Amino acid sequence: MTPEDFTVFILSIGVAGVIGYLISDRFCPRNFPRWLVWAFAPLTGLGICSFIVFLFRRPMVSVEAMLLAVLLFSWFRTHGMPRIRRWREIHSWRVSMLALIFAVVAAWSLESSIVHVERVPNGGMDGWAIWNSHAKYMAAGGKTWMLDIQNTFHPDYPLLLPGVLVHAWRFIGNNSPDVAGYLGILFELTAIAVLAATLIKLRSPVIGFLMALVLIGTPAYVLHATSEYADVPLSAYVVGTIALICLYESDESRPLGLVALAGFMAGCAAWTKNEGVCFALSTAAILCLPVFRPRSAAWRRIAGFAAGLALPLAAIAYFKLRIAPPNDLFDNRNSADLLAKISDSSRYVIILRSYIRTGWTFGGWVFNPVLPMVAFLGLFGIDRSVLRSFGWRAGVAIITMLLASYFAIYVITPLELNDHLASSLNRLMMHVWPGCLLLAGMTARKHAKQ
Repeated sequence: MTPEDFTVFILSIGVAGVIGYLISDRFCPRNFPRWLVWAFAPLTGLGICSFIVFLFRRPMVSVEAMLLAVLLFSWFRTHGMPRIRRWREIHSWRVSMLALIFAVVAAWSLESSIVHVERVPNGGMDGWAIWNSHAKYMAAGGKTWMLDIQNTFHPDYPLLLPGVLVHAWRFIGNNSPDVAGYLGILFELTAIAVLAATLIKLRSPVIGFLMALVLIGTPAYVLHATSEYADVPLSAYVVGTIALICLYESDESRPLGLVALAGFMAGCAAWTKNEGVCFALSTAAILCLPVFRPRSAAWRRIAGFAAGLALPLAAIAYFKLRIAPPNDLFDNRNSADLLAKISDSSRYVIILRSYIRTGWTFGGWVFNPVLPMVAFLGLFGIDRSVLRSFGWRAGVAIITMLLASYFAIYVITPLELNDHLASSLNRLMMHVWPGCLLLAGMTARKHAKQ
């Protein structure tokens, strides 16, 4: 990518980020710190831009410009002209040593990721065979792209990443292959930002930065981001959804905008990858349950969640019903084959053993961070009130249900079971890893100091 193309690429990301911030600002309470709103802005903006590309492929830049103008006009009417922070306030800022360490590690990780993208601009197989090829048909296929996309690998995969790619390519003016890698890095950094910002807000800066450092220090997570796999973007929407649910439950006023934004995040997860549909369904099911709260609270949660989910759900339904072919895991299956697999107890044992083995090794670490995390939680103590909160319990239940749905898919998979587990389970664990770090950080006591 030339310097000129990279500059325009940054502009395309900036447009998406500003759109995302203005929308997130509208949904978040006014008392929320703006840095927390900015953490969710890229996920919101990239999701919106992807839907715009899907619905308005050719005039998508004009639609984005009109949307941005409307959002800016609404924002200025509500907030007025932004005030410039006084220099003495900036001078009074204090940066902790842990924050500096985090910044250095994040910068080093970013630099190494950029080098990897430049060396392997086409990414891994999923990058060039699925996301890039789908994006090329969307960008240049004219009115026949819906038919042309049938010739690609996995044409049933949702189109959030191809849509975001087309968004950036239209700004740049060419189909630069390394754009997908840079977008992967952006999703990785956004997941880290959401994790850190949420824990800083709800617990403490120490907890937020430490958990973010664990995520940055997961080699396989960083590698999958630069290899243009959809697992890291999906994980960003998973942790974003769970974070918003936790923020919603932690606020006594129960701001409906937060759970609506969580619904949009869950919808974007479903628009990112087929596994995201399982996540969105799991989240909706947990929010419907009046187990930990009165029934009226459950109705309020699900109403807000459904409002945010409406746009993604409409796009997914149209794509799946009108464009995408049947999924290869379910196409041409017969009941006898399914019953034989479901009744085979050895499959359950194989899958369970693979879950345990992969759950311990999936990150590619030099040493597993679970034991140091347990020691950290033991040092600062467990906040039992968090364990009784609906937000934390809902997050645990959602992740458990999601992993159970993956387990069920492996039971009935038409592929050779061991090969299917070996080729995919490691990446599926990445979907929930940032969310697990968020929930682990939530359990630590607030008294940890900077």
